[in-house]
Amino acid sequence: MPQTQVPPGDSSRALAVSWAVALVLYAAGVHRHPAFGAFLVLVGAWQVAVYLVWRGWPVAGVHGRGRRIAAGNAIVLGGALLTFVVVRLRPATVSAAAGAFIAAGLVIAMLFEGWLRRRAAALAATVALAAALYSALTAYARSVPFTSVTSEEWVAHAGLNAIGVAVILHVAIGRRWPFAATDPEAASG
Repeated sequence: MPQTQVPPGDSSRALAVSWAVALVLYAAGVHRHPAFGAFLVLVGAWQVAVYLVWRGWPVAGVHGRGRRIAAGNAIVLGGALLTFVVVRLRPATVSAAAGAFIAAGLVIAMLFEGWLRRRAAALAATVALAAALYSALTAYARSVPFTSVTSEEWVAHAGLNAIGVAVILHVAIGRRWPFAATDPEAASG
């Protein structure tokens, strides 16, 4: 899918609206409810699935920028809400599982970019890696005594902040000039 240029001012308006919504929600006190945090992690998981693992497939064919953005938001928010309602797990468990999915999606989509050409294969690999990460991180977390967090909260932290951020930084920094390969054969391989 070709990159489109964002008209000047659109990014600033989007950022201002995002901050306004965040401040209203914060003032309303939703930050005190663990379920809201779990829902936000699910939103992130759906964003990773749609825009990274599936490379924008559900909305890529929608004509018109406004329609495409509206459709993408509907899919991400609707999918997160539906997932939250259907799974009916404790918020900490939802956050841990969704955090493992986000970490796995970043690894499959960003580190192994282009390796799995089929969307179904990329999603299956992401789910399998997420299950392995969740299982391994949970097993480790249950073997360590924590004083201020639960093992599920640590798993969410490890998936989102340790693995996820490491992948993003590796791709954002490690594959960019001056660190990127300068040999054309090495860059294509």
